[in-house]
Amino acid sequence: RPDVTVQSEACGVLATLSNHKHLHSHMLSEGVLNVMLKAAVSNEEAVRVPAAKALSHLGSDPAIQQQILRHPQLQKAFSNIKVHKGTDDPYLVYLSLLSPP
Repeated sequence: RPDVTVQSEACGVLATLSNHKHLHSHMLSEGVLNVMLKAAVSNEEAVRVPAAKALSHLGSDPAIQQQILRHPQLQKAFSNIKVHKGTDDPYLVYLSLLSPP
């Protein structure tokens, strides 16, 4: 089983890097989107939250945003955003930045 601390820290680093739009094309070409999509549905909150943060940054590109919104495993999370409007759950807050109003 992968180490949760290592996964969390790796997702945190990628979230920080994804805050820099000029790095997006390189990150996407290296497969970061698929890694973050997988991490965003982890059973571990410490992994999910920074992955959702990275996705919120990468999703500033409308084409990438649509790929994220269509991800089957995130559909439940996106429906939870509507149910838990006004939540302080960081995972849902980051994902809400991607979902249409």
